[in-house]
Amino acid sequence: MKKFWNVIRNGTREGEIRLYGDIGDPSWWNPNSVGAREFNDELDEIRDVEVLTIRINSSGGEVFAGIAIHNSIKSHGATVKKVYIDGIAASIASIIAMAGTEIIMPINAWLMIHNPSSGVIGTAEEMRKRADTLDKLRDSLIDTYMERSNLSKEEIIQMLDNETWLSADEALEKGFITKIDKEEIGGEIENKMLMINGVSYDVNRYSKFPVTSFLNLNTKNKEEEINKMGANNNQNEPKKTEITAEIIKNSYSDIYNSIRNAAIEEERARMLAIDEIAGTTENQELIINAKKEGKTKAELALDILNYQKQLGQTEIEKMVKDSAEINEIKPETEGQTETIEANATGIAAIINKMRGVE
Repeated sequence: MKKFWNVIRNGTREGEIRLYGDIGDPSWWNPNSVGAREFNDELDEIRDVEVLTIRINSSGGEVFAGIAIHNSIKSHGATVKKVYIDGIAASIASIIAMAGTEIIMPINAWLMIHNPSSGVIGTAEEMRKRADTLDKLRDSLIDTYMERSNLSKEEIIQMLDNETWLSADEALEKGFITKIDKEEIGGEIENKMLMINGVSYDVNRYSKFPVTSFLNLNTKNKEEEINKMGANNNQNEPKKTEITAEIIKNSYSDIYNSIRNAAIEEERARMLAIDEIAGTTENQELIINAKKEGKTKAELALDILNYQKQLGQTEIEKMVKDSAEINEIKPETEGQTETIEANATGIAAIINKMRGVE
């Protein structure tokens, strides 16, 4: 079986653990690996040492196995527990590193922390349970980082959410490590893979892998290789695909149909609301334009009020004009009484019509 660690006794007082590679229990994709239980059995063989050295070069792996290893190292009886980050301590490997009483990083090594993740196939209830488990695991990781560092819970949460890569200087400043080793680590970059101290890393596995920090590595065409990885200044930035309506329609049909149905219902409700007040005006052009221009019921009501106000002003002006015409009527002579009465009757009819009296 393949192990991701190696336990060595260096004399009677010292022991060493090398954690190189992915961390995890046996699985369908890696059936030859062995997990935390076997690790603890081998650690028992050096329980009597006073100085325990842990050397880490790992991109992480299975969370539960990593937590178990962290706890096993922390409960070990050694007076001194020195952790050396021989390249990268990422993800759950960074939690294992926190078990040391001394934590040392070479100047160009890296520590990475992020939120735990998992995949699950099953019912909605099973997915909710897995989400709850991830939340509990996250709380456990936060407590471990807070115990070691000088950061608040809020600061740790923000770093986890952002998948934060820490250089040796940054890790020391934030209290994750105790010392920087000025000697740089070596390695190679080839075919989009990073090789550090015999461990191969797929840099595309993480969105913010600090590729350009490894410019010092022993690689003939290192700049060309880094360019192939899409390096940009200090970090790889993932390409962002523009989301279009066509993408949503083809890839997220449920979301698309939900948006479409909601829009149809909203438009139907708008039309019905307009029809409710359409009978309050004889100006049907206002109604037609409101439907075409996407106006709401409230906007149409305001248009109708403005129209009626304008119409009323026109009627008032007409009434004033008619009154002026009345004033211009000259007194009639005797014999024209019938004509005057007829004119008066006509004027009265005009005024009543304006007042709405038939």
